Amino acid sequence: MRYRAPIVLALTLLLAPAARAQPPEVARPAEESALAGELARLNATLIDIRALLEQITETQGLDLLMKRMELSSAQVMETEKRLRSAESERSSVEDQRASMEASLQSYLARVESGSTKAPTEQLEAFTDQYETRIERLDARMERLDDEIAMLGNLLSAKRRELEDWREHIDRRLGGV
Repeated sequence: MRYRAPIVLALTLLLAPAARAQPPEVARPAEESALAGELARLNATLIDIRALLEQITETQGLDLLMKRMELSSAQVMETEKRLRSAESERSSVEDQRASMEASLQSYLARVESGSTKAPTEQLEAFTDQYETRIERLDARMERLDDEIAMLGNLLSAKRRELEDWREHIDRRLGGV
């Protein structure tokens, strides 16, 4: 046990003066009885100190476990926040893409119906520009999909870790 050395040291320090205080001559029965009583009280006190130190150590261990669980919980919340943010951004990008696609289709429909006149070069440049923007949005959505998948996996792992800490603390508290 970790506390054996401090207890032995404490015993040595407490008992050494008593051993030196005894005269070299043979102690009388009354003195022996008083000495035995004193040693018994010292022993009881040391046992109480040891129990108190063990209790303090257990409490500190539980405090550390609780702090670790709090840290794990904060990591879960932060990961959830990042995931919601990525999902929100993905939704926004998807809306932008749909809007841009609708604008392009509307413009092309007006050109086909003849209600909008545009030279061929201008029409091609406009169409290319919109298609390039749509491709960029598609690429951005793919990156966000990857990030959302990664954050989902990370969140699952963090939740399992948090549950593991809770179970560990429950086991420790059950043993107390």
